[in-house]
Amino acid sequence: MSSFTFKDDIMLEDDKVKLCPLQRTDIQYLKLFAEQEPQLWKYSLAQIKNVQDLETYIDKAVQARIDEKEYPFIVYDKEKKRYAGSTRFYDIQLSFSTLQIGYTWYGHEFQGTSVNKRCKFLLLQYAFETMHMERVEFRADARNERSKQAMVSIGCTLEGTLRNHLPSADGGRRDSIILSILKEEWFGNVKENLWKKIS
Repeated sequence: MSSFTFKDDIMLEDDKVKLCPLQRTDIQYLKLFAEQEPQLWKYSLAQIKNVQDLETYIDKAVQARIDEKEYPFIVYDKEKKRYAGSTRFYDIQLSFSTLQIGYTWYGHEFQGTSVNKRCKFLLLQYAFETMHMERVEFRADARNERSKQAMVSIGCTLEGTLRNHLPSADGGRRDSIILSILKEEWFGNVKENLWKKIS
């Protein structure tokens, strides 16, 4: 049975990255991504065109934690000594022992580094070993090959596609791919294989 509560002040870290609960005041660390990197939001459901949009995004994320629906984090890169982006647990269903990891984005200079894999390791370890989840799910725009490859590389299994699933940022509707990791897969080989990639 999970001992997790939304009131927990969850801090996840290793020697290279640190994840802290996202706060409204974190806009000061993340606003440059809204100002300088519009391509980050190409496949996002939240279209960030300016700092005000990002403030609204953060406000909603923090409110979702208060409402006990989601748990967002801000990501800090210890090597670069800069904030890299954000990620979160969402669709948390403690009674069914499932959740999703998503709303993940990192600035351009942090992409292709070990930041994502390290964050995913910490999040998955917490989900399976502290929250005692049976299944962790991931979703993405089916056109987002970078995101798909990143999820497969950490050990996710591609399950299928939700057709015409959600509104697309560029108009129309998008297909969403579904991937997952199960508890037995995490303890079986996913954890070990992912650890090898970041150690």
